[in-house]
Amino acid sequence: MIKLTALALPCWKTDSMAGKNELIVALIALPMLMAGVYSAINITRKRKWPKVAATIVSAKIVGERTRTFRGLPVVEKQCDLAYSYAVNGVEYRSNAFFHTQLHTSDIWFTEKFAKKVISNYPVGKQIRISYDPDDPRRSFIKFYEQRAPIFLLIGGLLILAAVFYIKELAQ
Repeated sequence: MIKLTALALPCWKTDSMAGKNELIVALIALPMLMAGVYSAINITRKRKWPKVAATIVSAKIVGERTRTFRGLPVVEKQCDLAYSYAVNGVEYRSNAFFHTQLHTSDIWFTEKFAKKVISNYPVGKQIRISYDPDDPRRSFIKFYEQRAPIFLLIGGLLILAAVFYIKELAQ
């Protein structure tokens, strides 16, 4: 078995310091794990939201901005894509496109995607949207797979596993 020394792992110089280091690493890994679990639960819950018929009431590009991505300029378009729907006889209006945009009216897409969205959702088109049964004002058109919860869970677990593995090797 390999014996790790303070030279190989300078952050584990003494047993008392190792405990502090483990605590620091745990304070990093545990929030990652918690965020991953919370996100996974939230996504699973939104997948089960009921669907209802809706009508597109606005579909136009209302703004443009250029930002830099990896050193290159990217043109983005601001879309005004709104739809109306009724739940239990109450009319609602929303503009959330993806399930992650429930709390924003500021929707920006790449130029190509914005044009595709506007052409696929003309005013008057009938669509199906998902809405929150606990708060029908919250709704969205599209659901897409998010990989962040998986990365948070795996990252947190790997960090914790590495700490315990290194601790085991150091003994």
